[in-house]
Amino acid sequence: MRALGIGVLSLSVLSMACRRDEPKGDGAPLAVPSVPSPNARILPAPLASSRGSAPEVSAGSGGVPGVAASGASLAAAAPPRPFPTSGELVPNGFPPPAGALVELRGEFTWPELEARTLPISALPEAVLLDGTVRSTILSTRPELRLLLSPHGHLTVELVSPTFSLPPGTQLRAQIDRLGHVVVWPDLRSYRVAPPGSLRALFNERRVDVAPLFSGHPEEEAPGQKLGLPTVRRVVEGPMGRLTLESAELPAVGSGGTLVCRFLLELARLRPSDELCPPGELPLDAHYVWTRGGELSFRGGGLQRHTTWPIDVPAGTFEIPPQMPIFKPGELPPERSPFLWDADTTAAFWGPAAAGAELVLTNPGEVPMYVIVERLPLARVPALGMTRWAAPRAAHSVSFRDFLGESVYAARRVESSGELVLGPRPPPPEVPEVEAAGLTP
Repeated sequence: MRALGIGVLSLSVLSMACRRDEPKGDGAPLAVPSVPSPNARILPAPLASSRGSAPEVSAGSGGVPGVAASGASLAAAAPPRPFPTSGELVPNGFPPPAGALVELRGEFTWPELEARTLPISALPEAVLLDGTVRSTILSTRPELRLLLSPHGHLTVELVSPTFSLPPGTQLRAQIDRLGHVVVWPDLRSYRVAPPGSLRALFNERRVDVAPLFSGHPEEEAPGQKLGLPTVRRVVEGPMGRLTLESAELPAVGSGGTLVCRFLLELARLRPSDELCPPGELPLDAHYVWTRGGELSFRGGGLQRHTTWPIDVPAGTFEIPPQMPIFKPGELPPERSPFLWDADTTAAFWGPAAAGAELVLTNPGEVPMYVIVERLPLARVPALGMTRWAAPRAAHSVSFRDFLGESVYAARRVESSGELVLGPRPPPPEVPEVEAAGLTP
C-alpha cells in the first residue's frame, strides 16, 4: 500500500458550530453537543436519547423514528443459536430495510500510542470485483467502525492495522445467531468465529473457542457520554471486571444488543437481556483484567443515516457475504509483521541506517506489538522473530499484547542488537537420571 500523506489526528472538540455544506443524503446535519472524539473524521449527527420526550414510532419498527413496520426484523422469538461451522452458511433471507442504519466510530485505547492518520488511496485487497476501490484512512490506534441495523444486524469494520486482522476486515453478526462471521477485505471470503472465540481472535489471531461465563451486573451512578445520559453496569467474571456504559437509544433497536455481545465476549462473558437490553447502545467499556492490566473501548461519533451512505458497500449486513467464498480454518492473510510499508516506516522513524538492525524476538505464546516513539511498528507473532532495519539512533521502545494483560514500559534501545519481548520461558527440567546419561 502507498501512504499519500500523514496528518496528526485531531482530538479537538466537535461543537454545535460544525457544519457541512453538502450532506451526503442524510438530510441537514443535526447539532451535536461538545464532546471529545477519538477521531476527527467522525461525522457529528447525534441520536435522540429515550431519556426525555420519546419520538413517535410505528408499531413493529424496532423503535426507529420514521421506519415503517416490517416483517424483516430478526428479533429472535426463540433463544439465539450459534452459527454452524460445519459448512457454508445459507442466506438468512432477512435483508435489513434500506435507510435504517446507525453508525458508531470507536477505538480501543492504548495509552502508549500517539494518534496519527494516514490516507490510503487503495489497498491491494480493497479493489472489489466490479473495480470499485475502497479508499480509507488508517489510524495508528486500534479503531473500529460499527454499522448496525435496528432490526438486528451488526458489522464491525477494522480501520486500523493495529489489529490481528488486516484493515478492511469485517465481523458480522445478527440477533438470532451467536458468534461472528469474519469477512475478508475483498468482502467475499468468509469463515465463522464461533461464540467464545473473539477474545483469542483479537489477542492471539487464533479462532480458539473458550467457555463463556454468566455475570450479574450491578448498576452504578448514571453518567453521560457524547452528550447523552447513560447507565453504568459493572459485571465480574473470571477474566476480570467490566464496566459497561450505555445510552438508551430506541433508534438502535436490537442492533445495540449485538454491540453489547461483542464487547462482553472479549471478557468471556455470556450475554443476557439483563446485560444487553434492546434499545441501548454501549458507548464505553473498561476492562480490568484479573492477571493485571487494563483495556478501554471508547465510542466517538454517533450518526443515524436516513438513507444508505455512499461509502458503505451494498450487502454490508448480508450473511454470508455476496458472491461468497467459504474459507474454513483460514483467516485474512498478514502481509508482514510490520504494520506499515517501507515509505511510511521511513516517514515515521527515519530512513534505515547501513548496518543497523534490531532483532525483535518474542519468546511468549501471545503476539506482541512493538511501539517505537509512541507509534506502532510491528506485531511479532508468538514464538517468532523479525528484523527491523532501524535508523542509527537509540529509540524509546515499549511492547504489549492487544488486550493489555502484558504491558512493558518504554525503555531506550539501541538501533542494533536484540530486543526480547518478555521473559524467556524456563528451560525444561531434565531428570537427574537422564542428565547423568543413564537409562532408567
